[in-house]
Amino acid sequence: MAWWRIAFGLGLVVATALLLLPVPDGLPPTDDKLGHGLMFGGLTVLGVLSRLRSRWLLPGMAGYAVLTEVMQATLTRNRTGDPADVAADVLGVVSAWALLRLPARLARRRDDP
Repeated sequence: MAWWRIAFGLGLVVATALLLLPVPDGLPPTDDKLGHGLMFGGLTVLGVLSRLRSRWLLPGMAGYAVLTEVMQATLTRNRTGDPADVAADVLGVVSAWALLRLPARLARRRDDP
């Protein structure tokens, strides 16, 4: 569990750095949104593997999504805060969390008479 928490923390550091770097030229907007969703989904997977409680992880990731967009808008000259990025981030968080919970839900449903 400690290794997963270290990985989660490192993931947050790397994600923050990536989100503050300049956007590559010619990147289609759909690729940006997909990248946001996958990044935040991956962080959520690391958070779940770290055994962080969902009641803290999910709102924390949503808050991190907002924070990173505010940081982009205020700390960089080449990035802007975009509410659509926050939506893509949150969709990635919720999707990853739901997919990780699916096997347990299916097992419970199978066990119910």
